[in-house]
Amino acid sequence: MDSYAVSSELPCVLPYRGEFGETADFARVGENAGDRESFLAMLLRDPHLAELDHDLNFAEMILAAQGGMLDISSFLDRARLAVDAYVRRAGNHLTTVFARDPNVGLCLEQKVAAFAYSVNSASNETAPPPLKASQRVKHIFGRGAYYAPLTAVRAATVLDSERGDTVSSQYAFRLSTPADAASEAMGTARSEVGRSVYVDDIDLDPRSGTLPLADHEHRSGCIKTQIIVKGVGPTRYANNRFSPKANGGLTWLQGQRDWAHSEALARGGVPVYRPLELALLPYCDWHPSMGWRPLVSYARLPLENLRISDLELLSWSKRRTVIVSLRAKVAALADVPARRISAAQFVRFFVARLGRIAGLCQAGRTFDGRPFFHAFLHRQNVSLLGELVDLGEGRFVNDAHELGEAYARSNYVVDRAWSSAIRGAGREAVPFQHLAHLFAALVAPVLAPGERQPATELDRLFWHAHTEGATGLPATDVDTLLGI
Repeated sequence: MDSYAVSSELPCVLPYRGEFGETADFARVGENAGDRESFLAMLLRDPHLAELDHDLNFAEMILAAQGGMLDISSFLDRARLAVDAYVRRAGNHLTTVFARDPNVGLCLEQKVAAFAYSVNSASNETAPPPLKASQRVKHIFGRGAYYAPLTAVRAATVLDSERGDTVSSQYAFRLSTPADAASEAMGTARSEVGRSVYVDDIDLDPRSGTLPLADHEHRSGCIKTQIIVKGVGPTRYANNRFSPKANGGLTWLQGQRDWAHSEALARGGVPVYRPLELALLPYCDWHPSMGWRPLVSYARLPLENLRISDLELLSWSKRRTVIVSLRAKVAALADVPARRISAAQFVRFFVARLGRIAGLCQAGRTFDGRPFFHAFLHRQNVSLLGELVDLGEGRFVNDAHELGEAYARSNYVVDRAWSSAIRGAGREAVPFQHLAHLFAALVAPVLAPGERQPATELDRLFWHAHTEGATGLPATDVDTLLGI
């Protein structure tokens, strides 16, 4: 990993493994002219920033920021005008460079904003409060999980927060490196999750949404879970079988898409991980055509952090423990005693929920008629409560025709890891159905013989729920899905 040092005081040591070999710390602008020159040269290697520099004069901006004289709002207003002019000049070329994001102007504005915020915040000494490692994750995975020391990122800027407008970050952390002071914060990393850590076990009240830290005594009616912080750098589980290119970093574009999709899907009745905070870090990684890409940390709240793939890793006794926990969570969501929810009933709930989600996404009835294509429905991207995970690579499309085209271009078709039935399916409901069956099969060994349900019965349940979802019935209605 090559990282650019732009200060003579300390080497720039970052935990991020840039996919193309380079990362940069945008907050480390030295006070002397030589350091500033080196920093500016590094910045202008990006052809898009070099083009915008003609209008924005980044050298002048750096001096203003270091002197405490930068009006960042005014500077970003000027940047939007410069970006508009650049897009008019080079629009055809830019749409091929930023093919994944049709709003090219926004992509370029983010790039300039990341640089401006980072330089302007370089002297900010406010650090977020320490985090605690998740004991629940450690308890479930044992030696399959480990404590990951975290370093607070002081020059972070809050981009989105469920708390509304805020100037301070709670979750701007990265993995500690040997160059950092001893860590006062900790996360728990676990198998098969490459760039996330789990922090702060909490007791979530499903009615009020409050997040008190968990104590030794379980709060009645609450759901015990943890906060996930993504984009902290590569844990030892980076480059896993589901994400062979995971490098520990999360770009602003990826985080923003996930946040926007999470909110839209949740409004439409799809259970997803709840976004808590998106914080811009003063770090960028390099892309050969996009140039410097701003990195973020992204905090989310699941009701259940375990995924379908985790069941494959757990012993039968641990699977039983997990099923008991899941039944209690569903009971809390339905506001009924846990004894009312049998293991067989929970399996049916899970299958029906995935059917509803598949119908909602395919028809788009609750998303203004626009279907949603997830694109990466492997078994790590659905939680054991049927919540969709990692939505940043998905997209809304305009109609069924575009949905079919998206499937035809997806990895479902070209990746031989998928079965021939999925490769030729043509619609994403089939991977959903596959995951429902896989979950039932992984749970079956810990059920009593009378609780195991035939695949044909689960299929009927899935497709009935799919039809309901296509009419707009939500997958968040726990009571109805349980049949109580």
